[in-house]
Amino acid sequence: SALFVFDFFGTFIQKLTHEKMKKPAGLCVLNSGEILLTDAATKQLFKINKALSSIETIELKTTKSVKHLTDVAAWKDKDKTTLFLLDGNEVIIGFLH
Repeated sequence: SALFVFDFFGTFIQKLTHEKMKKPAGLCVLNSGEILLTDAATKQLFKINKALSSIETIELKTTKSVKHLTDVAAWKDKDKTTLFLLDGNEVIIGFLH
C-alpha cells in the first residue's frame, strides 16, 4: 500500500511506499515539517521527512501495546514529543525523543 501526495489543487505529486507499509491510516505533521503516518495492519508508525524523499519506521514507546493503530496526533513540549495514538476505540500515549 502507499501514501499518495497531491498539491492544493488536487494535482498528483508522488506516491510514497515502504516495504513494511500495508494499510496506511492516519497522519499528522510535526512542527519540523516531518509527517507521522500510522499503519493499521502492521501496528507501525512511520516518519516521512519534509522533502518526502525518505520513510523510516519508528520504534513506539507507549504506555500500552497497540492492536489496531489508526491515527496519531502530536504535542511538542521542550525536549520531547508526546503522541496520542488512536488504537481502535482507545487513546494510547506514546513518546518521541
